[in-house]
Order: sequence, then structure tokens, then C-alpha cells
Amino acid sequence: HITGVLSVGGWGAEGFSDATATAQGREKLAQSMLELMDQHGFRGIDLDWEYPGSSMGGLKHRENDWDNYLSLMELLRVELDAREAATGKDYILSVALGANKSLINAVDGTRLSSLVDQVNLMTYDFTGFDRTTGHHADGDNPLGAAYVVQAYADRGIPKNKMQLGAAFYGRAWRQVPSSNNGLGQRAATTGNKVYTQGQIQELLASGS
Repeated sequence: HITGVLSVGGWGAEGFSDATATAQGREKLAQSMLELMDQHGFRGIDLDWEYPGSSMGGLKHRENDWDNYLSLMELLRVELDAREAATGKDYILSVALGANKSLINAVDGTRLSSLVDQVNLMTYDFTGFDRTTGHHADGDNPLGAAYVVQAYADRGIPKNKMQLGAAFYGRAWRQVPSSNNGLGQRAATTGNKVYTQGQIQELLASGS
């Protein structure tokens, strides 16, 4: 019996801006998610819209995406609360949030936290998309995990509702200068080579 939550969206998932642009669209989207949740035995919904009001990923966006996003969350919260009252079981509403400064600053944390049970902070891929090397998940990056947690707390999201999304994979650049142990250096490639945790352990064991 499935008791997890249904996660909807992800990087490159198109259609959120159009679907939430009208009250009718938001109602239809909310009901379709809830229908899938009920049919497959999930106990909540995780919304992973990457990202409201942002052109990252080349997706369609609108200036009022955040208002529409929160209106969608309000619909889901009402429906999940109704299921809790009817069954006596907990239903979770969670969201995934990015760590880009502009994304953080766009969040009405007080309103969002009044609707959700949990926020999942995506504290990875801070670097890797250009030729300058760096820690992609924390380290000396100014957008490291500690910064992101505090920044969202400053926006009104309680820390007890935060869950840290930490990466166990690594990124690699090629032909990197040795200065500063290779950090902050201009490489020949972007950090587009990805190593799994298992591969990283194998490299460490081999002394590479």
C-alpha cells in the first residue's frame, strides 16, 4: 500500500504557467492531481514547479505566476484538509524551492508556509553550468546550503518545515588548472560530467 506523496513537475516540466493562469485552469489542475493521488494511494502532493515567474529552463512564464501558484496551493490545501477530516489520516502538501537569489526573493514565505507542511530546498547545482569550477552543493559557494536555509527563514518560512535536498552526486570539469586545488579556476569544459556516489567512492579508493 502506497503512503508516499505524489510529486508533480520537475526540471523542464512545461505547462504550469498556462494551467494556472485562470481560476478554471487551477481548479482543473488541482483536481487532476488529487484524482491521481487518490487512485494510486498516495497521501499528499509535492509541487515541483521550476520555477514560477522565471524563464530558467526555457519554459513559459508570467509576471503573476507566483500569485497563481499560491492560489493553486490554496485549492490543494482545502482538498487535503477535507480528506484529513474525513479519514483521520494526515495528508501532506509540500513544495520544492530553488536556491537562486532571485527565486528566493520572489517567495512570499509567510503565505506559503501557512499552506504547506514541508518545503524541500534544492541545495545543489549551484555551479557546473559554465567553465568556472566550484562546489556545486555547498562549500565556499555564497549560495551554499546554510545560506539558503537562512535566506528562506528570513522570507518567513519556519526552519522546522524545511527539508534539505543534498546532492550525493558530483560534477567534474576537464583540464582544470591546479591553483587553489582546482577551485574557482577556468576549465576547458563546463561541469557537465556527472559522477554518481558510487563512482566517487571508487575514485577515492583508487587514489584518483
